[in-house]
Amino acid sequence: DIRLLGKGLQGSIPSEVGLLQALRRLDLASNSLEGTIPEELYDVLSLKEIFLYQNRLSGTISDKIINLWSLRKFNLSSNRISGELCLEVFLSLLCF
Repeated sequence: DIRLLGKGLQGSIPSEVGLLQALRRLDLASNSLEGTIPEELYDVLSLKEIFLYQNRLSGTISDKIINLWSLRKFNLSSNRISGELCLEVFLSLLCF
């Protein structure tokens, strides 16, 4: 698990997060992270919880999120995320 809630982190989420194939929980909430969510994050199939709320993240949520079958909690509130999820992705997030 990575739990760095409110630690004053700045910069972007490194793409190397995709190398952490046993990661179950990623909590980087309440920091000053900027940029987009790296595509590599959606390759960490072991993830059950992602908390990225209260940052300055922008961009969209990749359709690759559909690959995260184990994901149970996903909070991106209070960011600058935009765009839409296709219906298939939205329904997969509801039907776990």
